[in-house]
Amino acid sequence: MHRIAHIKTTYLELSETFIYQFLTSFKNTENFVIAEQLKNLDVFPFKNKVLLDPYTRKDFVNSAISRLLSPRHKGFERRIELAIDKVKPDLLHAHFGPVGVYTLPIAKRHHLPLIISFYGYDTSYAGVLRTIPTPRKLLPFGLNNYWKKAYSELFKEVSAIVTFGEVMRETLIDLGAPADIVFDIHSGINLNQRKFSPRLIDKDKPIEILMVNRLVDKKGTEIALRAVSTLCTQYPNISLKIVGGGPLEVHLKDTAADLGIEDHVEFLGFKKYPEVIEMMKTAHVFLSPSIKVQDDEEGGINTTVIDALSLGLPTIATTESGSQLILDHSTGLMAEIGSSEDLAEKIKYLIENPASAQQMAIEGRALIERDFDQEKQTEKLEDLYDHILTPPSSS
Repeated sequence: MHRIAHIKTTYLELSETFIYQFLTSFKNTENFVIAEQLKNLDVFPFKNKVLLDPYTRKDFVNSAISRLLSPRHKGFERRIELAIDKVKPDLLHAHFGPVGVYTLPIAKRHHLPLIISFYGYDTSYAGVLRTIPTPRKLLPFGLNNYWKKAYSELFKEVSAIVTFGEVMRETLIDLGAPADIVFDIHSGINLNQRKFSPRLIDKDKPIEILMVNRLVDKKGTEIALRAVSTLCTQYPNISLKIVGGGPLEVHLKDTAADLGIEDHVEFLGFKKYPEVIEMMKTAHVFLSPSIKVQDDEEGGINTTVIDALSLGLPTIATTESGSQLILDHSTGLMAEIGSSEDLAEKIKYLIENPASAQQMAIEGRALIERDFDQEKQTEKLEDLYDHILTPPSSS
């Protein structure tokens, strides 16, 4: 059985359930997590974990010097190598592009194949610069070239790249990744544990709208607030529940107050994944009105949309969040990006056409069963591991 080491700086953020779903679904490989930090272990229990040794003063000095000219992280490399000596993996799987960059020198020294999963922000150089601390004063090159050079080398050396959608795959190919090593393998849902529960919307009863996302510009939360504000008079029983936190929380609460809809909106903060699923079971409409924000990508697929569709929750998304998921008026509704007016019209359509909403929920579940079944997606990833680790035939 092949041994796979998953390299992740933090195991595991609450928003990264898609990684946990893969880790807990493997059947034909032995998997280990190597991380700098362990958190949320009550939510994401996993047996085979290796915590990196603490940084030494020498690590800080070596990393600071090496990172002036290129994204080399020698302190990280030293500590990862110690963990690899313990795990003795057959293959390294780095999660997020920059982690792949830092892991590449180790893979080359140990002659280990390297796979990298990209998830969104890491598909643009400016997105990486905004997220990863990068020396700015002593760079002999432009900031974009700092990571461009690193990605260029990465694309030449890496064994395979995994993305969560066709949009993200095309983005990486445009950045220079060879098309024949970029594989679109979706996050999946354990359908055996996910009961389909369609619900009928009754406009004369409470109507609960749900959003689950970071409170950042990209997610379009303010657009949802403005859409709901135009519907409250016609549907006084409507409510919007927002799960998640982020830098825009105060602004969004102020916006709700300015719109006069405080009594119709609840900001619930971060919730654990099982709690989110329970909320989806009782909600009537799910919103994912993501907008286009330069250098803040999510690859056209929001994993919460996958969750909502799997449960039979009527869903409204945009091409930024529902690509490959929402077929307009078939598996859900597509809203115009950035338009609160159009989003309000889409919400109204679901309220006024409950039978149509229910039929879309049925079609949405069928799509998830066909394209986003966790067992099938995990099998694809293990097949990729096996393909890379199987020596070519001599015949």
